[in-house]
Amino acid sequence: TLRFDVDLFCGVARAMPDVTFVLIGPDEDGVPLIEQQGLANVLFLGPKPYDEMGSYVDVFDVGIVPYRINSFNDGSNPLKVYEYLALGKAVVSVPLPSLKELGDVILTAEGTDEFVACIRESLSGDTPELRALRRSVAESHNAPAIADRLLDFLVEADEARVVT
Repeated sequence: TLRFDVDLFCGVARAMPDVTFVLIGPDEDGVPLIEQQGLANVLFLGPKPYDEMGSYVDVFDVGIVPYRINSFNDGSNPLKVYEYLALGKAVVSVPLPSLKELGDVILTAEGTDEFVACIRESLSGDTPELRALRRSVAESHNAPAIADRLLDFLVEADEARVVT
């Protein structure tokens, strides 16, 4: 099962010939199917070392998550979303349950037309304030922040069990 929605991605790329789409990663998840479409505005950079990803994302305008909507992806929480947000980037994603709480800082879309509209909105409506808000949200989802919330929960649960 492909995680990546090839039809959605190709539809969006076709509808936005003025925008360059960059795919980074191994030649799987439908890359050969996308290459067969001959889309001039899609660049394949192949796999890159994880520690170099920030420099690539830094030059993006919008990070996209065009995943298939299925039970496998419904259980996923894409790390890339938080990485995009940490760099202040706009994000457009299919509506994944794990991303609902990020509704203030990401746009979700179903289908090509909505995805295109959300990308266009992200390109035209980006502001320094939005970038700062995205960074702040990402910070609240980093490992130390999550560990602190978990510890608080465990302490509260332990205190609730005390019987006098």
